[in-house]
Amino acid sequence: MLDLYSFRIFAASKRIVVRLDKPSDRCAPPRAAAVARLSPSPSFGSPTMDELTAFSIAFDTALGEAALAPDMLTVEVSSAGAEREVRPRDLARFVGFPMRVTYRRGAEGGEEATEVLRLLSVGAAGETEWALADVKANRAHLKKGQPLSKKAKERRVALAAEALRKAHLHVDA
Repeated sequence: MLDLYSFRIFAASKRIVVRLDKPSDRCAPPRAAAVARLSPSPSFGSPTMDELTAFSIAFDTALGEAALAPDMLTVEVSSAGAEREVRPRDLARFVGFPMRVTYRRGAEGGEEATEVLRLLSVGAAGETEWALADVKANRAHLKKGQPLSKKAKERRVALAAEALRKAHLHVDA
């Protein structure tokens, strides 16, 4: 089943942009991701090309039936994207994945910080626990090929639901 991730209309350019998500898919853990890429039907929580095509055809048909002249509009249908924003309700789907996280440090009014962290757990009240992700962005200050220190790997960040500002999936390039 597909969910609407975002829907935007650009009137000036007569363009409609639809982003879809597939929350029914269970995301593969990051380490299994490399193996899953080799299989014909990996399950990463994104719609397949066939699903996107079927939605696009149905959407164009609905526009035609509503007499909105679909040939005069540009409709772009795609998945939510590899580095999409992860909404609070979807955090549990992405446990184990690295994310670029912006959060508020300390008590109310604390400064904001942005780090690439790996989600460890999500509690019932929305509280989350994170660890520093072992990605290039976090090793930039190290010599080439040098791993994160044990201290860095063991560091944990516990965030209350209200401290989390935004989180985007991180693709390590």
